[in-house]
Amino acid sequence: MLIGRRISCQYGHPEGNPIGSFWGQCFGDGTIEKLQAYPAVREPVPAFGWIGNFDDEAKTFDYLISTLTTPDAQPFKGAVAIGLPALGYAIGTIEGTVPDLFMAACGLVNAELEKQGLDRNHTHRFEMEAYDQRFTHDAPTTVIEFWVPLEPAL
Repeated sequence: MLIGRRISCQYGHPEGNPIGSFWGQCFGDGTIEKLQAYPAVREPVPAFGWIGNFDDEAKTFDYLISTLTTPDAQPFKGAVAIGLPALGYAIGTIEGTVPDLFMAACGLVNAELEKQGLDRNHTHRFEMEAYDQRFTHDAPTTVIEFWVPLEPAL
């Protein structure tokens, strides 16, 4: 399960991409500290950016700044919980400059999925960015992991 704070975004960000300022807000208001100290944290990755709840008709999706927790974890005030399906995940490690690596991550991982003969799960439409100790926003280059749910093997 993911626990974190959520914003709604429009496809293509016609009024500007709100995700960077949302991260800044979460660093400034103590959300990141709450996530890092959360008692039910399951993974050593301090933060995940979850992208999902795509609504093709309204042209919107949700972005969640979160942490991966045990399945029984309860969200803190102002947070939401998103259940993750028990699936295999492709995890692509992407290195680049900020903001270029965010723009390139999905395309690079999708190309590698195809090259490896892996199929993205289309029932569960989401993906996640994982930010661990390798991510340094102000460094010349930095690293994120890009997680994609996979179709079960036949």
